[in-house]
Amino acid sequence: MVTGTSREPPELPDSPTAVKAAGMGAPPSDLAELATLRSQLEELTRRIEQVAGRYDERADSGVSTDLYAAERSLFGARRALDRAISTLQDLTG
Repeated sequence: MVTGTSREPPELPDSPTAVKAAGMGAPPSDLAELATLRSQLEELTRRIEQVAGRYDERADSGVSTDLYAAERSLFGARRALDRAISTLQDLTG
């Protein structure tokens, strides 16, 4: 084990910097596909929230708890897609 040295790990060939340096951008079809998926996630999130709201005041509020957990997961997925879209746009721009 070597101590006292800090080396940067080698850049992975698929990292955003390496892809941009190689002049490889995202195909527009990928951006369109991700935008469509984002819209679908928004629609699913909205629909789950509506159903969950119907169970808020009922005795079986465990249903709404589970549905709101699903909603949070979808929101996290949407944020991840937003980051991916942003990275791809940076690569093409």
